[in-house]
Amino acid sequence: EAIKIASWSNRPYEISIRLNTLKTNKETLKTELQKREISAKDGYLTENSLILKNGIEWEKLDLFKDGLFVIQSEASMLPPLILDPRPEEKVIDLCAAPGLKSTNLAEIMKNKGEVISVDINKNRIKLIEENSERLGISIIEPLSIDVLDLPDSFDSAFDKVLLDAPCTGLGVIRHKPEIKWRRKKEDIYELSKLQLKLLEKAGKMVKKGGRILYSTCTLTWSENEGVVLKFLQNHPEFRFQKFRFKDKEYSGIFKILPYEYKTDGFFISLLARE
Repeated sequence: EAIKIASWSNRPYEISIRLNTLKTNKETLKTELQKREISAKDGYLTENSLILKNGIEWEKLDLFKDGLFVIQSEASMLPPLILDPRPEEKVIDLCAAPGLKSTNLAEIMKNKGEVISVDINKNRIKLIEENSERLGISIIEPLSIDVLDLPDSFDSAFDKVLLDAPCTGLGVIRHKPEIKWRRKKEDIYELSKLQLKLLEKAGKMVKKGGRILYSTCTLTWSENEGVVLKFLQNHPEFRFQKFRFKDKEYSGIFKILPYEYKTDGFFISLLARE
């Protein structure tokens, strides 16, 4: 298994895009890309994704400037889809910059309701604002603050909480190869402590009957199952929430191995507050 993951992580990275469902659909976007001599095929994982077959200067492309798509890994499109926010709900996205998941949440909600998009980095908050404006999204409210410092007024205030936690990133080595040199084994255990603190904070913010989606772009047990199981041990009012994806039912955990789906490695867990 480790050899398969390592081998796949050394392959060239394919650029995937997420179409903006508020402005276009897959067939229309495919046609417009073809007119500009850009070849695209359907994504491997999600309905609203395309894989670009040839490189482009996408920041200069009119379709990008007009907000018809964003550049995003297919695996990172899954957390908003599995969390499944509804129009008019109140949702919070923690550790949110550059806002790709926040904008995806807003698109799923048909730009109706409220998405609070939280990140500690003020400079990266600007990226959330820029992405929202370009995509024509009006329900996102960016907030620059440490998640752990969010006020008590946020407690039990949200229908859905998305926490894509800081992690070792071992699932995204294909397009961030420096991780192989930068990360140390000790980072796994240090980050797992932070991840649990963040998940504890997320747990306070969700309403009874609400959902938390915890995700990382790494593959270690300590940062994934270990964090979620420790949280559930501390909080009996939460439980795993079953969900369906691609006609398969999951018991609350979905681990995406890169070679299985030809995408980034990712971990997703859906939790319900009773």
